[in-house]
Amino acid sequence: MNNEEYKIIILSALLHDIGKFWQRTGEPLTPEDERLKPNCCPLYENSYTYLHVLYSGRFVREIFKIYDLVENIVLYHHYPERAQADYRRLVKIIQLADWLSAGERKKKINNEISEVKSEPLISIFSILSFNNKEINYQYLPLVPLQLNLTNLFPKENKSEVIKEDSYLKHWQEFIKEARILSQKPLSDLLITQLIYLLQKFTISVPSAAYKERPDISLYHHLKITAAIASCLWMINMDEKELDKVLGAIKKEELENLQEAPCILVAGDISGIQDFIYSVTSKGALRGIKGRSFYLQLLCEGIAKSIIKKFGLTECNILYAAGGNFYLLLPNNEEIKKEVDNLKLLFEKNIFQAHRGRLSLNLVYLPIKYKDFFEFGNIWQNVRTLLSREKKRKFSSLLEEEEITKILGPFEEGGNKKVCVICGEELEENKEICQLCKSFEKLAYDLPRAKIIKEKYEEIKEQKSRAKSWKEVLNSIGIEFLFSSEIEEKENAYLLNSSDFLSEGYAGFRFFAQNAPMVDNNVKDLDEIAESSEGIKRWGILRADVDNLGKIFAEGIKKEERTISRMAMLSEMLSLFFNAQVEKIAKEEDFKKDIYVIYSGGDDLFVIGAWSKLPDFAKRLFFDFQAFTAKRLTFSASIYIAPSQKFPIYQAANNAKEDLELAKRNGKNKITFLGKPIPWEKFFSLEEIKNKIIYLLNKEGPNLPRSLLHILYQGWLEKERAKKEKIPVFRIWRLLYAFKRLKERHSKYIEKIDELEKTVIIDKDLHSYLNVSVRWAELLTKTKKEV
Repeated sequence: MNNEEYKIIILSALLHDIGKFWQRTGEPLTPEDERLKPNCCPLYENSYTYLHVLYSGRFVREIFKIYDLVENIVLYHHYPERAQADYRRLVKIIQLADWLSAGERKKKINNEISEVKSEPLISIFSILSFNNKEINYQYLPLVPLQLNLTNLFPKENKSEVIKEDSYLKHWQEFIKEARILSQKPLSDLLITQLIYLLQKFTISVPSAAYKERPDISLYHHLKITAAIASCLWMINMDEKELDKVLGAIKKEELENLQEAPCILVAGDISGIQDFIYSVTSKGALRGIKGRSFYLQLLCEGIAKSIIKKFGLTECNILYAAGGNFYLLLPNNEEIKKEVDNLKLLFEKNIFQAHRGRLSLNLVYLPIKYKDFFEFGNIWQNVRTLLSREKKRKFSSLLEEEEITKILGPFEEGGNKKVCVICGEELEENKEICQLCKSFEKLAYDLPRAKIIKEKYEEIKEQKSRAKSWKEVLNSIGIEFLFSSEIEEKENAYLLNSSDFLSEGYAGFRFFAQNAPMVDNNVKDLDEIAESSEGIKRWGILRADVDNLGKIFAEGIKKEERTISRMAMLSEMLSLFFNAQVEKIAKEEDFKKDIYVIYSGGDDLFVIGAWSKLPDFAKRLFFDFQAFTAKRLTFSASIYIAPSQKFPIYQAANNAKEDLELAKRNGKNKITFLGKPIPWEKFFSLEEIKNKIIYLLNKEGPNLPRSLLHILYQGWLEKERAKKEKIPVFRIWRLLYAFKRLKERHSKYIEKIDELEKTVIIDKDLHSYLNVSVRWAELLTKTKKEV
């Protein structure tokens, strides 16, 4: 493989449209640009088109300086017939990759004749349409990507996100960091740094502002173009074949494009729930965090090991989060055979390491050229194939191993000691197995780390149960190292900060890192419970996005389900759970009491002081609504452990059942204190709870705690009447009780009256009054009353 030419292709793909960003600043063409214009920009109706290529070429010329071939490729990618013969094939690869990434059925060269508009990017979420929702576009501000996504929340009015000089200011910030890459040698590190620099600055820049609806970010367009271009180059397409495909696309003869240049690989880790949560309470908190994060690393490690095996870049990872990954690989027999080999080896290694508790499911589908213009079908088909594969896990192993090696038993039995955390038999006379200790160490290292470094190794066979999480990842060909500082910056990523380039790191990573600490150690369950207000208990918050399958299957119109849109939708959704959740967890109100065990993909699992969980859930709800342009919802559950020593695996299971309860009958709810509540009702419950607590305050009104009994009995009688267990709801009894309270506490008549009006609506009681009462009761309980 011509490694230098391959890197030239990737660099050219990543920069081919960077000029669109620069062009929107309003900066005029230079004399050199004017000289190049007739050669690089096609004429249409006596006007030169695609002027952005001149800015792209100038960017390469002025910033990178030493890559003349890259400059020529980006200059001619809309006019390849004018390119010199010795690099014309490379130009056509970029042109075809550009078209396939955009997924446009017809190239209209008159799209960019008039002055380019400085339009903001339309939120990908705001274009989603299902359940007869009307589309209401919202727009992203031009800001760099940071852990705090608040500045990236879309707005309804363009004027709120873009001013006359917005593009100029954003470009100046970008160019300042881009200059750090100036004159660096062509290397894997340079390409990786460029990918993350583009993510930081162009994730909020539209890829095509002259179109009717600019809703694909420049970052995602460039990244997907690079992924496709790498595949086209690796299958050795000659110029004749390129001309044939480009011609068919121009003529809209897509049915003639039956060749498949790529494959879409989908992977999934099964057994996650049982693996993470089936641990005992002793050491459970650190162990459960370590297990959860290990699974994130395992999913990402498999994806990265595969692309590294084929010499590809991170561009070819379309998505990797939540125990799932999607990869775009070149389609040839050698690569498919190697994918099959890797699948079997990884399955064996994971099976041996965890004795069947975890399994890898991996499938792939060929992608024809025509499929890029209806990519939603491919996305759905590979998901369906993956679902089938999950129902027949270990099937490939059964073809090679004896059934007893797959189904067990794995233990010796008898009087052998078992690990007090996971229940596995111990080889040594200790309480905790080495694997569980390694998970605890991972949870210890994570909140202290500033950098995560990747190190690639030879893939090898795992022959026995793993003694550490590192051993498993080593067997699949990768090692992750956590550090507060590191000298070797290649393959090292800054954690939860996008200011990576000034320090020379390869990129940045966002994920749940914060941990509640005491004396430099992560709090245990008892310590978290003790920090609760009122009753001293810990609790669990679980949440996941509603109707995710429907969102991908129907949310985007069929003809608009391009590879760039599908990848962008997945990545932007994951970005919220990787970045914004961590940002909220680090806030002063939560950082000492909330432990995000897992957040990624489309769901989260949090353990914390029970009294803080409703506030945390509320912040998540409002931020998620804002980030997704109010097009998506999530359901959640808060489960309060009955005692501090309650088994964490049982609490996790109970929280899961409560989450399923919230998802019944319409979803978009939170189950709290065992009752599924629509989110808008949940906020009104908080208002009632606050009014009750105010009246019970011993340093204020100091109403008797019988107030709780009065309210609850009123609600209980209403429920009995509803179920026809009593003939009529005697609301006057509750009204009389309020009257007596006002007489006895005349100083607080106004506040009691406020509570009465909030509780009694149109001669009826608030339907979730019992939850507010119980909530207030738990918050005001003292140790003597427990």
